[in-house]
Amino acid sequence: MRTRDELVIVGLVVAGLVLLGGSAKAAPKPGTKYRGPLLVNHPRTGLPLRGGMGSRRLSSSEIRQLAQQHGVASPDVAVTIAMRESGGRVGAWVDTRGLSDQELHDFWGPTYDGQTLHEELSVGLWQFNLLVWAKADPEGEKALLEDDENAQAELLAKVSQHGTYWAPWHRKGDAF
Repeated sequence: MRTRDELVIVGLVVAGLVLLGGSAKAAPKPGTKYRGPLLVNHPRTGLPLRGGMGSRRLSSSEIRQLAQQHGVASPDVAVTIAMRESGGRVGAWVDTRGLSDQELHDFWGPTYDGQTLHEELSVGLWQFNLLVWAKADPEGEKALLEDDENAQAELLAKVSQHGTYWAPWHRKGDAF
């Protein structure tokens, strides 16, 4: 059992790490399984880099039906992408604007080692990067899309050319 003084010191160290680096997580040792981002909060603003994880979650069948209602020709691909990108959470978002190249790699982890990463403001079931799809007003578009699965499905139909173009979501090894 730790003494009161040891607990105070541990608490101060953890608080200092959070203030300085946005997270109290240590870097993974080589050969260990990646367990999430090293950065949780923006190192300069302190704001969270992702959110909406407690938002309404749709099932695979609900996502499939939503995609079909909006004219997506391959709703099973839409389901696969939504589950991978957001876990089916309608209000999920990621905001990495202002992070350095190293901070982006710390946030995304070793999966993306050797790749060029870019800032993003992604939202919704399919994590649309609004810095690409809504350049004029990404914050306004985020507010419109964040909790509206129908608006997200409408944008999915547009971006995916009604389920025939999946390049914005394609990763090496994908079958679609």
